Amino acid sequence: MHLYGSELHATAEADDVYLAIDLLIDKLTQQLKTHKKKMKQY
Repeated sequence: MHLYGSELHATAEADDVYLAIDLLIDKLTQQLKTHKKKMKQY
């Protein structure tokens, strides 16, 4: 996912494709929250 000033990357593996997607969403959500915190500091 490309954001202004950075990019977010995540990988996940699971036996079930829907579980892998859920894991990816969780990882990207956490990265996005961290990015948002950093942007508020500036």
